Amino acid sequence: MDHDPSSSYRDFSCGARTYDGHDGTDFRLPSISAMRAGVAVLAVADGKVTGVRDGEKDISIRVIGKAAIAGRECGNGVFLRHPHGWDTQYCHLASGSVSVSKGQHVKRGQVLGKVGLSGATEFPHLHLTVRHNGNIVDPFSPKAQSGQCGSKQSLWDDVTAKVLAYRTRILLNLGFADRILSMDDVENGGLENFALTADSPALVAHVRMIGLEGGDILKLVLRDPDGAILVQSNLKPLDRAKAQFLTQIGRKRPATGWAQGRYEVDYSVIREGESVFEERFAITFQPSL
Repeated sequence: MDHDPSSSYRDFSCGARTYDGHDGTDFRLPSISAMRAGVAVLAVADGKVTGVRDGEKDISIRVIGKAAIAGRECGNGVFLRHPHGWDTQYCHLASGSVSVSKGQHVKRGQVLGKVGLSGATEFPHLHLTVRHNGNIVDPFSPKAQSGQCGSKQSLWDDVTAKVLAYRTRILLNLGFADRILSMDDVENGGLENFALTADSPALVAHVRMIGLEGGDILKLVLRDPDGAILVQSNLKPLDRAKAQFLTQIGRKRPATGWAQGRYEVDYSVIREGESVFEERFAITFQPSL
């Protein structure tokens, strides 16, 4: 949730994991392929279903535009009413996945549907809004004070609160391709099973992160099977916090083809001269049959 009443934005920990006016919590999937595999949306508490919508298409708002979903920004969704003035709303569910009906009573943990890409969204995620007596409440900081950073209280149970501990610099996707990728390429997950062969026109390593901060320096180093550096990034510090950021480096195929063996990538985020995030991944040359 956005805790800044001005045109700027600030999450409950005074970070940038939000945007201006955001009224809920987003639970993001790493890619559309993960969405297609199916991820259940569960009721956070016992309640009664007072609103349902299904049948909206799973398609990015970048494709259809805002006008096409005007008045239906939540997409496919479920609205639950709980005791003592509490309500929860679940948005962007997958088309055809809603498994409850209006008037039905549900239990905490009951499946309501699946995470989708319907409504006003550019990536598959669940948007959860919590209200008490009609007022929006941040489940991570239900009694937030103006200017306060962080919270010792939350609406989550202890196990869930631990899993959902506040983090920055979270890895979404990494891998290899034979070309420079667009953000949609990564989102669609079409190259998740890429195999390098002697005929591959290029070898490109990519990493997509969320929660990067202004001033972070992203470093990628690609090494050949002998450990020699093929290419490395030389990027400037990020000018501001990034909701998501795709970093790529690569080399074109050598005239003699790719040498057989293991190609390794070291990815790191450097801040004030120190590494604050590191990841290593690799691909092994697959000889053509």
